[in-house]
Amino acid sequence: MRITIKYHSTWRNSFLDGTDELPINKRDNSRKFKPTGNKDNNIDERQITLNTIFGVLCRLIGDQRKLYQARQEVFDDYYFKGLEDKISYEDQSIIFHETAYIINKSDDRPSQGTFLGVLPDNTPLFFSPYSQNIWHILELDPNELLEFIISESIPVVSLGNASPKTILNRLDLITSLKTYTLIKVKSSKLSELIKVKEDKYAEKKQSGKKITDNETFQLNQLKVELEQLSYDENIKFENKLLAAINVLKSRFPDRDYFDKKGEKNGEMKWIDLYSGTLYLAINLLKESGVDIEPFLNPKKNIQGFNPSGFNGVRDFLNPLSGGSKRIGGTPTVITKASGELKIFIDISEERAKDLEQKILDAGVSSFYLGKKGLAYVTKIDTRENS
Repeated sequence: MRITIKYHSTWRNSFLDGTDELPINKRDNSRKFKPTGNKDNNIDERQITLNTIFGVLCRLIGDQRKLYQARQEVFDDYYFKGLEDKISYEDQSIIFHETAYIINKSDDRPSQGTFLGVLPDNTPLFFSPYSQNIWHILELDPNELLEFIISESIPVVSLGNASPKTILNRLDLITSLKTYTLIKVKSSKLSELIKVKEDKYAEKKQSGKKITDNETFQLNQLKVELEQLSYDENIKFENKLLAAINVLKSRFPDRDYFDKKGEKNGEMKWIDLYSGTLYLAINLLKESGVDIEPFLNPKKNIQGFNPSGFNGVRDFLNPLSGGSKRIGGTPTVITKASGELKIFIDISEERAKDLEQKILDAGVSSFYLGKKGLAYVTKIDTRENS
């Protein structure tokens, strides 16, 4: 049996990593968008393979499942089961290249970590007499931050303008700070891990196997880390942290800094605490008689922040730099192909006629061969060895 397919301007590039032969999930096959501007990834050409052929055949008979789904053993309706070694193909194509601009987002929405446009030099949030009174919070180290919260006092003498560039740099640093875990939670996890390792090494020793120096070192490191948790300085720091959080919760009772989203993990991100402190600073300025309206958006929030979190650079600066704007994509060299594909199937004429009828019944007039472009069947020959 022979099926002849003509195709025009089909794309032969992939813009996702991973593979389409596996289920999409976060752990094994997340299929993330590749940075097309990267020199190494700019041209990632894909050729027609046997899997492509099986995908086309499934599409022609109306099976719209992904190929890996159709092949799963739980389904007993995969039409081409057992035909893997009976199918071959011949691809005659003309290859050409074009430059296209690819984006992995809507026209007016940049990625979470970026913004578009220029900030006007009269933006009150940054360029007003009391701007730095608010943003100096981000320049405090964690210990200084806790002392500021507990003191609930702020300088009411004008500190002048703030630098958006400095703010972004500090936000990068703060978001990279290690998550803080409560001592009792961390102690419990370490104790459990130490016990698991001790039991494992005891079994290993009992069976006559040697415990390596590296394994002994790792166990001792865990014990040292557990012991350090009980140091006075660590306990004092945590008490100060909890006192600071109580101050914020007294002002923002509906906000949580530990166990967010119902997760009882005793963990806190520092950026959440810094965000809450920005709101504390705003409130303290208001209580001191400073007009805070210029610093707030129409929803009465600090743009991009809430009392227990940071929404990202995009939501922070994009609305302040002119709102929605069209985005130019990344210039990318696209490999295109036009030509003819012949699929040969070594089956009986009776089976070939059954397949032909299924194709006719499905009525697929055109389809993609890979990505984009146009492909369609021009001839079906059901004769054996055709």
